[in-house]
Amino acid sequence: MNARNQRTLALGLLATATFVWAAIYKFDVPAEEMAWLLLYCSIGVAVMALLAALCVALVVVVRKLLRHLGERRG
Repeated sequence: MNARNQRTLALGLLATATFVWAAIYKFDVPAEEMAWLLLYCSIGVAVMALLAALCVALVVVVRKLLRHLGERRG
């Protein structure tokens, strides 16, 4: 990862932390509710990553099957 990508990642994390801080201290959102929201978002991201991995696996399997069928015909 180059320095530009590291800077972008760091700024994104700092912005996220600032939003959470502002929600808790400026807008009086309970910290417990923010923790639950973090948990739900983490589960959502994990589910999306799992679905993406399943789609990639499906594409790989279909390509191998099509390649195998093509070799048998040719």
